[in-house]
Amino acid sequence: MTKRNIRLLATGFLISGLLLTAFQTVNGTTEENSESETTEALEADMRVLEEKAVQLELENEQLRAEYDKLIEMQSTEIADNDYSGETEDTSEASEDTEDSESGEDSADEDSASEASEYTIVIAEGEPSSVIASQLEAYGLINDFFEFNDYLEDNDLIRRVRPGEFTVTSDMNRDELIEAIIR
Repeated sequence: MTKRNIRLLATGFLISGLLLTAFQTVNGTTEENSESETTEALEADMRVLEEKAVQLELENEQLRAEYDKLIEMQSTEIADNDYSGETEDTSEASEDTEDSESGEDSADEDSASEASEYTIVIAEGEPSSVIASQLEAYGLINDFFEFNDYLEDNDLIRRVRPGEFTVTSDMNRDELIEAIIR
């Protein structure tokens, strides 16, 4: 190799080294900028999601309070209906004692008037605990948890359909379940 060829080779190495250094410097700052931009974007997204979470929690609390009010109103309406039903039953009983012409006929009327009819309303997607609480509020079942556990243990929850179902106070647990799963 001649002196001239060696100089050209060295000049080529020098130029390529300078170009690589320039490209690395330009690309290195771009990566740092993109990383900082990505970090800032993620932090902004986290702040937005935290704000939404707080907003949803507040909305959930408002809905829970509204739900509790509705349950309380429903239970007071049920209690009012039960109270008015009891006064009607006592007035009918006093009329029956005054007009006791036939003992068998009055006994049949008393048993028919004792069986009160109630309408159970089941909404779409409503859990079995709401159904059990309605039945307990009407006084049709004694133990809310026992009824709910019975539905779950026997896999009857899947068969419950939304709608309005009429039940009477003289029904036992199995008859009540049969009425609400039709």
